[in-house]
Order: sequence, then structure tokens, then C-alpha cells
Amino acid sequence: MQPPCYLSVGRSIPRVAVHLVPGHRLATDPGRDALLGRVAEVATAFTELDGQRIRVDIYDGRSRTVGVAFPEQATPKIALHRRLLRSSELAGVIAHELTHLIQRPRGPCPNGERACDLFALARCGSQFPNPPAYLALPAGTRENWRFWAPLATILAREALQERSQGRRQYVRWWEESFRAAVRHARHPTTA
Repeated sequence: MQPPCYLSVGRSIPRVAVHLVPGHRLATDPGRDALLGRVAEVATAFTELDGQRIRVDIYDGRSRTVGVAFPEQATPKIALHRRLLRSSELAGVIAHELTHLIQRPRGPCPNGERACDLFALARCGSQFPNPPAYLALPAGTRENWRFWAPLATILAREALQERSQGRRQYVRWWEESFRAAVRHARHPTTA
């Protein structure tokens, strides 16, 4: 049985020393230091990356994709869309892309976008409260995610516990459990 792949509540944040290397576009960007600082902050939740070199870059274009990860490269890389740099969703996207770097075959997290969202949410959803992009969310929760993030994070950790006990449909379990919890909650945006 694998231990859960998230930081448990109440544990002190470990010191994670990732070596962030700016990519060629980020190297000359005036926001370089701020972005690298934000990535370093989010990386504290990823002890598997301790001691690794990670390239961080930005990209432009018309793509709707806000971030990409390249775990298979000799120096793993994440790239973030320039339009995201001043967005409140930046930390959540960074967490998602860093989770891609610890997905199999190199790390403990299973492959796939939905699994990536769930592991990132379990790991740092309350610390960096941004709605997951690939998980099914009930109406009204995305717009008020700061309210729902603590509950979603707790349920994500429970879903990973379910997975460690052999539940294969743990992502679906999270979606159904979150939907049921929201239905029973008394928040004005879902009433």
C-alpha cells in the first residue's frame, strides 16, 4: 500500500530546494523573478522535486492552454501562457503542471489530466485555492471557489485514501462526493 501523495494537514511545510532555470523567453522577461518566486513557493508542496533542476518558461499565442509540462525532457520543464502571469489562477496552474512532473513513470501519481487535478487539489488546494480545470464541478462552485476549496481539498485527500485502499474510480468518487456535499450545503450561490 502506497502512502498518500499529499501533504497532511498540520505538518510543517518541508524545505524543498528545486533549482529553477528560466527558459529563453522568461530569461529576458521583466516579470522573471516574480514568476520564479511563485513557482518556488508552490514547489514547497512537491518534495519529490527536491534537488531537481526545472526549467520554467512562458509562451505567447492564441492557445487556450494556460500551462504545459514536459516531464520527459532531461531537465523537466513547465511553461505558462503569458496571459496567466497576472491572473489569480497562476498558483493553481503551477501546482497542476508540477504535478505532471511527478506523474508516472517517474513519480507516485498516476497519469491523466483528471488525476493530475485531483492530486494537485489534495496536495495544495487550500494553500493555492484555484478551481480544477478537468474535474467536473457543480454549477456555481467555480465562481466561488475560495469558499469551496477547503471542502474540495478534504474530499480530494479522502479520494486518494480511497485509491490507496484499492478504489479504482477514485476521481469519480470525488466528483460525486463533492456534488453531494455542495447540494447539501447552504451557500447562497448554490441555493
